[in-house]
Amino acid sequence: MHYKFKKGQKVFVKGFGKNNHKYYSNIPAIIVEYDAYYDDYIVKFKNQTEDWISAVDIRKPFERTGKRKRRRRRKPKRKI
Repeated sequence: MHYKFKKGQKVFVKGFGKNNHKYYSNIPAIIVEYDAYYDDYIVKFKNQTEDWISAVDIRKPFERTGKRKRRRRRKPKRKI
């Protein structure tokens, strides 16, 4: 099975936890385990606390949040 995050991977958490009902705002954490039934990850924070987090509230460290706009190339002016 292919999951979005691997065990032991460093991630950032931005969202509510399931155990503590605490809001995490861009807190670094490490993936400990994945629950396929609920589609949740258990993550370990720097202060050794663990919490269940939904997959939508986790992101990779250098992942872009939005799509980058590309500039369109201008057509050259016609010579008369």
